[in-house]
Amino acid sequence: MRSREIFYLFVLGIGGVMGLYCILKAAKATEISSTVPYRYTELIFSIVIGYIFFKEVINIFTIIGASLIIPSALLIAYYDMAINSEHKPKKNIKTIQNIEVYSN
Repeated sequence: MRSREIFYLFVLGIGGVMGLYCILKAAKATEISSTVPYRYTELIFSIVIGYIFFKEVINIFTIIGASLIIPSALLIAYYDMAINSEHKPKKNIKTIQNIEVYSN
């Protein structure tokens, strides 16, 4: 391997770790089902970065697999969020002198 390729691999590794850190922080801050759609952007970024830096061309099987997995996961996440929002009681928010007061 050339030193330039090693540098790119190092940068990709750091980017992957930073992305995973952000995903874990988001999972801690909210329900995990609402963060699932963002997890699949990793596939898109890896295809783009692989093409730009390593001249890798994806094959038809990758396209077919991604076109099945990503919409299915987004659909499941959408229905999960829709079901969860129907079962949660809605809160009325009133603002009194810049203080939010929640009432059921």
